[in-house]
Amino acid sequence: MQILVNSVPFDVTIEDEQTIGEVVAGISGWLKGNEYSITGIEIDGKRADLLDKESWRNISIDSPKTINLVASSFLEQRNEHLTILLDYIIMFKQALASANLEIVQQLLAEYGPVRGSVDPLINPGESGEPLAARFDQLLAASGLALGKPGPQALALIDFFRNLEVLIRDRLDEVQNPRKELDNAVAALREIVPVLEDLPILLQTGKDSEAMQQIVTFTELYGKLTRLFPYLKACCDIDVLEEKESLRVGTLYRELNPILAELTDAFDSSDAVLIGDLVEYEIAPRISGLCTEIESVLKENEAG
Repeated sequence: MQILVNSVPFDVTIEDEQTIGEVVAGISGWLKGNEYSITGIEIDGKRADLLDKESWRNISIDSPKTINLVASSFLEQRNEHLTILLDYIIMFKQALASANLEIVQQLLAEYGPVRGSVDPLINPGESGEPLAARFDQLLAASGLALGKPGPQALALIDFFRNLEVLIRDRLDEVQNPRKELDNAVAALREIVPVLEDLPILLQTGKDSEAMQQIVTFTELYGKLTRLFPYLKACCDIDVLEEKESLRVGTLYRELNPILAELTDAFDSSDAVLIGDLVEYEIAPRISGLCTEIESVLKENEAG
């Protein structure tokens, strides 16, 4: 039996495996270690249902002549899933804008899977109000599920517009991680002086302006950390790898508990602690982090 991955012969030695399921499990583990996963399976040129394992996993390896496993990287899958989500949001927005209730009902039938993918794709691992929860609220208020759209349907259109911007931003991160990392580092460098002056804003009663600067910083830092695995997957650049002269990973780990403390300070409205954390703990580490990341990139370019 010949084994292929993406139609290319795969060099593997079959030892104790007796069934296709056992062979696939072994190769799947190897692929996972290389940031790939199996997305399809073809047995003797015929596509099998990957999810219906009962239909193929117990087939003896002596039966088929070839098995072709379709595999894609997590970046490719993330790009595909984001594109599907973007298409859904655009179609829903256009259907609402044109009052095409037939299309709206068709899209509502697909709402469950889409709802479950929104936050993992757009804000993976991040806190705050889930986008899916906001989606639920607006959808319930719109009356669309009952076939009786009301004025609140307009709010859903605005939500889709904002969501479309977020999805396109996430697609840029997946498709151009190196460029987006450069942009994020440059933007964080620009905000460091603002963070250093944050206590002045708080002391002069400009709390809303201070909050906006914190929100901007949080979004930029979130973007930066989302890009780390993308950069490793596409360019084989591991910015978190510990090296004697580079401290990206150390600074990253130091920042995490400090940012958690900042969140607690906001929850308790402790303006003094907020100012101290931002000025003395966060700003200098962000400045150092940017310098270290730039050093990693330069070292990589130098070979």
